[in-house]
Amino acid sequence: MAARKLRNILGLVVTAALASATSGAASSKSRTVIGKRLSVEFPVAPTCEQTEMEAPWGKAYREVCVYFDESIGHGFSAELMALPESYLRAPAIDLLHGAASGAASSTDSDIISSQNFAVGGFPSLDVTLFPRKKGYVAFSRYILAENVLFTITADGYKSRDMPEEVREFFQSARILSGSAPNTSLERTRER
Repeated sequence: MAARKLRNILGLVVTAALASATSGAASSKSRTVIGKRLSVEFPVAPTCEQTEMEAPWGKAYREVCVYFDESIGHGFSAELMALPESYLRAPAIDLLHGAASGAASSTDSDIISSQNFAVGGFPSLDVTLFPRKKGYVAFSRYILAENVLFTITADGYKSRDMPEEVREFFQSARILSGSAPNTSLERTRER
């Protein structure tokens, strides 16, 4: 149940973040720190905001950074959301898949590929979202580090094959604080 509620809220959050992004032309990469916990390298400096939002469990802290390049139609976002302890009772992989399912549902997309692994020892999930009707392909990486869910997304692509720029964006993600829990996910591997 917690994973289902989480997927609904997170799907809307990612969609709203990318839709409200500012645009600009790519010139040089920008390493951005989000919530003092995640570092990721954007194509250029993103627009960032910190907010409280209403979640099924009450107020939730959220920080999101977004860059959208209108000239090529690609968007990049990274966000964090602190989860209450009650949600962490569900298995990490269920929370990650719940977040991905919420994003798919809110964008009328299907998850056409998913892969479990670990980032810095934390459970993680990569998914590819393919639109059911019109739209573009999105690639998302979800990382659960202690009580924080990180979502890294790139969208606006025509092909379901992950472009090198998206792979580089995802691989630039670093968890900055907190110790890696001793987790055991099936098919887990370090990236």
